[in-house]
Amino acid sequence: QLEIYLYGLDDQTTNIQTTNLLINELFNKSLNILKNNIEKQETDLQNLSTNIRIAKENVLSRDYNELASLCDDYLRRYENNEDENNLMHNLFSGDNSTKIAEIIVKSVLSSISIWFK
Repeated sequence: QLEIYLYGLDDQTTNIQTTNLLINELFNKSLNILKNNIEKQETDLQNLSTNIRIAKENVLSRDYNELASLCDDYLRRYENNEDENNLMHNLFSGDNSTKIAEIIVKSVLSSISIWFK
């Protein structure tokens, strides 16, 4: 200690300790900023994922409602013998019924996959 004082290093020791404290404080503040930024990004990603899931559900719900309405209309016309343009026959002629079944299966699988993401 005496040598440090004699060589004028005592003031330097205080400066070094003060600098060390400032560096530690700056390091801790930087870590907190990084941690907060990461948490915010995680929250933003979760919100984005939720919004995408809700948007998909809304689109699927809309598509199901339109399909159900269309089917109800065709069935009502068919049951009431109002099928003047042979709509039911045309709807299920050729490979249309296969295409309709594929669309329904894809929609169901798509809606199921939403719940597992």
